[in-house]
Amino acid sequence: MRDIVVTILPRFAGTQVLVTEGDDEILRAVLPPPEQVQHPLGAAPTFLEGLCKWLDSRIRVVLFADAPYSSFCLGLTDELGRGEQTLYYEVEVLSPHLARHPVLRLGGVDDFRLAHRLRRRALVERGAA
Repeated sequence: MRDIVVTILPRFAGTQVLVTEGDDEILRAVLPPPEQVQHPLGAAPTFLEGLCKWLDSRIRVVLFADAPYSSFCLGLTDELGRGEQTLYYEVEVLSPHLARHPVLRLGGVDDFRLAHRLRRRALVERGAA
C-alpha cells in the first residue's frame, strides 16, 4: 500500500495543501480559505475523494487546525473535532502548535516549510518515521 499523506493547513490568507508519498512531494497548492468557498462542507471531501481515485490509493489526511470550527467547516471532522474516516481517507486532527518553531506567517505560495515540518512531526508522533 502506498504511503500518501495529505497535509492541510487552513489559514486566513489561504488553505495550504501538501501531498506527499513517502518523502517525495507530489502536489502542493494554496486554495481559498474555507470562509471564501461556496460549498465548504463538500469541497474538501470531494477534493480528497478525487485525489484518492486519481492516485488509486486510500490516503491519510493530517489536518492542522487551531479551533474546532476551522476543521469542522471543511467537512473533515464531526462536531466534536474528531477526524472523519471514509472509504477514501482518514483524517487526523492536530494542533499547528506541534511545530518546534511555529511560524505565524507563511512566506508565499512556494514556502511550504511549516507544512513539511508539521507533517514530519505528525509522522513521528504516530510512529511512522
